[in-house]
Amino acid sequence: MALRPERMLRIRIISTLSNRDPVISLLHDANAIQVEQISGDIKDSLGRQVQQELQTRTSEQLQRIKGLETTLPPVEVSGAKFFPSTEETLKEAERIDIDKQVWVLKNKEQDLIADLRDIEVREGTVSYLTGIDTDLRIFTTQRLKSYVIPSPEPEELSTEIRQSIADASIIPLNDGILVTIRRENDSDLAKIASGAALTMRIIPDAQGRPAEYLERLSAVKKERKEELDAVQAQIGNFSREYYARIVQVREQLEIEQSKFEAAEKGGFTGETFTLEGWVPESRTRALQVALEKTAQGRILISYPKSTEEPPTLLKNPRRISFFEFFIRFYSLPQESEYDPTLIFAMVFPLFFGMMVGDIGYGLVILLGSILILMKLSGRAKRFPLPKKLSRFVVVILGKGPLKTLARALIPSALSAIVFGIIFNQFFGFKILPFTLFDVTASLPTLLLVSGYIGLFMVTLGLVMGFTSEYFGGHRKRAFGKVGWILFIWGVAVAGLALLHRNFGSTESYGAIVVAIAGIGVIIATEGAMGAMELPSIISHVLSYTRIIGILLASVILAYVIDFIFLQYLHTFPMVIFAAFILVLGQIFNLAIAIFEPGIQGARLIYVEFFSKFYHGNGRPFRPMGRSRKYTIRQYDAEAVESAKQI
Repeated sequence: MALRPERMLRIRIISTLSNRDPVISLLHDANAIQVEQISGDIKDSLGRQVQQELQTRTSEQLQRIKGLETTLPPVEVSGAKFFPSTEETLKEAERIDIDKQVWVLKNKEQDLIADLRDIEVREGTVSYLTGIDTDLRIFTTQRLKSYVIPSPEPEELSTEIRQSIADASIIPLNDGILVTIRRENDSDLAKIASGAALTMRIIPDAQGRPAEYLERLSAVKKERKEELDAVQAQIGNFSREYYARIVQVREQLEIEQSKFEAAEKGGFTGETFTLEGWVPESRTRALQVALEKTAQGRILISYPKSTEEPPTLLKNPRRISFFEFFIRFYSLPQESEYDPTLIFAMVFPLFFGMMVGDIGYGLVILLGSILILMKLSGRAKRFPLPKKLSRFVVVILGKGPLKTLARALIPSALSAIVFGIIFNQFFGFKILPFTLFDVTASLPTLLLVSGYIGLFMVTLGLVMGFTSEYFGGHRKRAFGKVGWILFIWGVAVAGLALLHRNFGSTESYGAIVVAIAGIGVIIATEGAMGAMELPSIISHVLSYTRIIGILLASVILAYVIDFIFLQYLHTFPMVIFAAFILVLGQIFNLAIAIFEPGIQGARLIYVEFFSKFYHGNGRPFRPMGRSRKYTIRQYDAEAVESAKQI
């Protein structure tokens, strides 16, 4: 299992112009190369050749077809279509000549929907007036405007309006009031309604009694619905006839456009074309064989050296690859750096579990994570959280990050259950017949353990920093890491001797000498600025004691909640009160047990560990290629599959 990103090679491909389309199509479907601008010694000797007309037509047709696709209602598409060339793709796009008919129908549909909405608003307003046997014309004139204002407290609202608008006419309704005012008082009434968070519904400019008007509206509404159904049926007919062809053409046009973009980055002579880019080293052999087969041997492939920083492609086992999200969130490593995904996948659940340390909380987090994954994948129709709250969470986090977070919490919850067994904690209660570690009684030991964890993590980071700098050719910086290791271990051993009242022994003096030697190495390699950072590395080690601090806070809070609960188990009313306190308190502590360990666990890795070896700022590997769903590969499918092999 590698701790490095995939090694990338710069590839240069030179072939005849007649092979340009087959070669670029193979590279697209293989999804193996990130095409770059030509560099190096041949850059100035090559020209640029752009198929301006075809590229312009492709872009125009793609935009038009995309518009049709988003306009028509989707239908199920079965099968895929083969497009032999860009020209044939464009001809098929031009044959889908339904733009005018579709836009006319779509505009008519929007007009009818707007009419129906207006009718529904009018119906909703006039329905408040069904008890008034008066012609609607009296409510709206050149001088007067009338509003229905629904209100739970109509009397208070009426009083406020009369105080502000002296000549306002107010008629009480079942669920509000009807207000008639002069048009110049419109803004005054709006301020009153806005201040009370109420909606003003204007009486429409109409004639006839409310009941009669509602009957006419109902008839018009029925006509509009029938017209809308007819228009939507015509749009549906267009969709059934053309939608499959549209998505097939759209997909192929997108592919053609990406191929044009790749060709633009290349170079040309009178008879040849050249492309360059980055390819994962593990795929170069298969890709080369596929290219030679596609170009029928008329191709030259080389791997020139490049001083440019290559893109980064992380390659981790599927079971931990979702932890790459947390690495990308911090910063993607450069190709020459370590990929810390594996370490994060091992350490984060361990820290999280130690900080939660409760069987009950771990089980709830585990169950919640599984339910979230089932809900997001469509396997669970019901979810215990209210719909509005769950939608809010999805909107804030997004489905992808939420799914990743849920997957990361599963091993973390299992770790919490294991530590809960060790600490004998179940929502703060002791339910097991044994306790391996009592959190409060064994606090000094647990703090010492967390210190050892901190020492290990900081040392591991420095060792990784040493190897990264040494093999990267930065020998001086590498030996600076050795100085930090000597210093921190010297301080740690001297500190342990002090704790065990053994300070003054040969061991403690030796530790002081090692620490001083480390300071000397740091000053020699990093100068005075390095020496100024000496206190920070001690704080980084001690920072890991927060693991036990958060655990202790959670345990004590659970104890307090449980203690209050047990104190009120006397009478039935008190039992209800105690149960309420217990549930509310445990939910609060559970929320802390999810967020605090997650944030602090990630922080200990990002700040105290990554800072010893990690620089980041890598750029992601973005290979040329789009997945095909509705189209068939244009060239040798066997060669494409060969190039896809890793």
